[in-house]
Amino acid sequence: MPRIYVLLALSLCTFLLISSGVLLPHPGDTAHRHIVHAGVSKPRDGYGIYESCDPDHASVCGTRLRIMAAGGFSEVMNYSSFSSDTTIDDLIAYATYASQLGLKIIWPVYDFMYSNPNAADALRRYPRLVESMNSSELCYHSITTNYWLVACFTIITTDHAGTWGYYIGDELPASDEPKVRHVVDAILDWNATAWRMFMAQDLGGYLNSSQVSAYGRYYKDASHAAADANVIAQDYYPIGTSQQTSAAATSGQIAASLRSFAKSQDTSYGIALQSQSLAEYKSTYTWCTSVAACPYPTASQEHSMLGAVLAQGDSQIVMWYSYFDLLNSHNYTKLWTELTAVVGGVPAPSSGITPTQAGCQLEFSATICLAGQDALKQFVYGIH
Repeated sequence: MPRIYVLLALSLCTFLLISSGVLLPHPGDTAHRHIVHAGVSKPRDGYGIYESCDPDHASVCGTRLRIMAAGGFSEVMNYSSFSSDTTIDDLIAYATYASQLGLKIIWPVYDFMYSNPNAADALRRYPRLVESMNSSELCYHSITTNYWLVACFTIITTDHAGTWGYYIGDELPASDEPKVRHVVDAILDWNATAWRMFMAQDLGGYLNSSQVSAYGRYYKDASHAAADANVIAQDYYPIGTSQQTSAAATSGQIAASLRSFAKSQDTSYGIALQSQSLAEYKSTYTWCTSVAACPYPTASQEHSMLGAVLAQGDSQIVMWYSYFDLLNSHNYTKLWTELTAVVGGVPAPSSGITPTQAGCQLEFSATICLAGQDALKQFVYGIH
């Protein structure tokens, strides 16, 4: 079906949903309120949060987006974006709903990582996504190789209002950099200025120079002259470790080191801060046998860590780990309320968290617009 008809149907459907209030935030549901830290400036792109929700589950993920937007967050990095049952329809709908709430999605494209651009092993890991992209007519080239999976995903998403950019790696060893570079080159082919964030692993309160240098350094390969990541970042989760008492000071020191490195490469930097209990990850933090042994950070600790980071200035983004951990915690309401106070949001939307029914009966060829629980799946070619 010609894409112009799809876009026409999409526009009509979106208009109906906006008119009915489904896609509009309620008063007070904003992602742009921020607590004031005297003498410091907030990150240029605000605060992001880690999430894990299969976009195929539209009503559930939509509710969670709504809560995160109201909570003062601007970006969402969803580890489950590319689940086995997810289609490009689901992803576009997810990003579109996010954008209506004032959010942008950070796409975890490192899931597509590969050694050979001309092979097809990444395609076999995501057959439903590939099939849906090939049938969507949203990319002019068939996805037959690893390269074209990343290229077409970039083509489809890079100019979308709900896209912040691409998450090219999460605590990956430096030895994986050549594989990540293939993904980066494919992105750069289609958007040379796209945000590309790499998150290095904490190294006992010190800069992880190996990972930061591997993925953050500017260099020229056969295709491009650029750093893999133009937002180089590192996580730091000290609450529940021996560094707990110096958490704020060390957060500031890591941010200062990242800022200095990014400046030397003419790029930007970010950091991921802790809102979770390390007891959720007993296999990594073996001494964290319970929440009592490794508690959740208090609001005061979160505030002091953030303040120390912001005091360094020039950060592109500050991430928080993680919404799904707080949701599964022993006291979600208290912990979420405290974190949203730190970043300057509100605990939850005032009303209408779940998308409500809206009389949208538009059907145009294979394009179907549904309301209610499937409001997020209104886009492009069909509902599964």
